[in-house]
This record gives sequence, C-alpha cells and structure tokens, in this order.
Amino acid sequence: MNCVTRETRTIEIAKLKKDGRDAGIEVTKAKGIDAEISEIEREVAVAEEEEKGFLMRLPNLLHESVPVVTMKAKMFKSEHGQTARVQISS
Repeated sequence: MNCVTRETRTIEIAKLKKDGRDAGIEVTKAKGIDAEISEIEREVAVAEEEEKGFLMRLPNLLHESVPVVTMKAKMFKSEHGQTARVQISS
C-alpha cells in the first residue's frame, strides 16, 4: 500500500497545474488512492459484520459477585377468580 495520502497527491496536482505542466499521471494516481480507500472501507465493513456475528453468539455471563437466586412458583387466585402463577424468590 502506498503511503502517499490523498492530500499530498492533491497538493502535487495543484503545483503541476500552477506550473502549467500535465497532471494527468498524478490525477490517475489520486483516483487509485480513492479506489484503494473504498476497497479498504468495504473490507472493514465485512470484518465488522463478522465480528458482530461472533459477539452475538457469545452468551451473557454473569459476574461472580451476582448472587444465585432460585425461584419457586406459587399459584394465586385473584379477586375476580382468575388463577395466576407467580415466581417467588427464595
């Protein structure tokens, strides 16, 4: 990968044009930098999607300081005669 930045290329093109010289080769190189940047951005996007997929498959692990609580279910009847199952921590 070329270490010349887009900004450096633009400055070189401006100097050539100011001196009245042909800047066609530099313009072509600048377009190559743009294409290279676009390709790298696509690769980064793909890598980020892969990373997101890996992270989505990891389980949420509780910290060791989180207490373990067991739950018991108990049946209750409401005032209206409906039965509800309620979880009660022990």
